[in-house]
Amino acid sequence: APSQAPESQLEQALNTLLSESAPKNNSTAVPASTRLLSVTQTPQGVKVDLSQEFTAGGGSSSMIARLGQVVYTASSLDPDQPVWLLVEGTPLTVLGGEGLMVEQPLTRAQYEADFREMAP
Repeated sequence: APSQAPESQLEQALNTLLSESAPKNNSTAVPASTRLLSVTQTPQGVKVDLSQEFTAGGGSSSMIARLGQVVYTASSLDPDQPVWLLVEGTPLTVLGGEGLMVEQPLTRAQYEADFREMAP
């Protein structure tokens, strides 16, 4: 069925992650007002475009956690898939007020190597 296209599945998974960020549910570090603008499967990997709210609030551990949640969710169909993170159409290079440097594309392995010791 066309509804099971990889993009649809990823869109659903990411929207679920974002919708869980309502205050009543603390299972995600992603800010509650963050919206998924688009998710695109490309030969280079999955491109995830999020609204500006993704970069707002929280300290570095919150930033690292939300980065990981998006990378793991976006690569859920293929754990080796690179993930490109955009905010309002611009590739994310620095996250948050503490200036967490983000190397693109992100992969699970890269995330583990760069942030595992800092993750909450």
